[in-house]
Parts: sequence; C-alpha cells; structure tokens
Amino acid sequence: MSVAAEGAGAQRVAAVTGGAGAIGGAIVAALEASGHRVVVIDRNAEISVDLTDEASTRGGAAAAACWFTPRQPLTR
Repeated sequence: MSVAAEGAGAQRVAAVTGGAGAIGGAIVAALEASGHRVVVIDRNAEISVDLTDEASTRGGAAAAACWFTPRQPLTR
C-alpha cells in the first residue's frame, strides 16, 4: 500500500523489509533515486528491538523518531 501526502513539496515514504540484503538494498537505492524517503527494516540494523518486549519496542520507536524527526533549535 502506498500513501502520499497531498500538496506542494509532498514526499513519499517507503518502508522496505529486508533492506540490508542485496535485493532489498537495490530496492532501497531505486526508491531513494526516485525521490522517496526510505525506512529500512532488517534484522541487521543500527537500532535493534525485541518486538516481543514492549519497553524494547518503545525504546526503538523513540530512537527512530530522534533519527528521522526534524529538530527545531532550542531558543530562550
């Protein structure tokens, strides 16, 4: 399923499972080349979680959000 945001500057986001392998890596490269933002899901990743453990899953989600969420500068 593909969902695209509406409006000017909208960018598609793709999630690729098995993206660290040869075929998945080629799919990731092709999607990036066509302008998609890509989230790679694989067992060999920089963020590792145990999906059977809620605390681990929440921690992984928080780590991913920190990596992929635009940050605003802090001002006083």
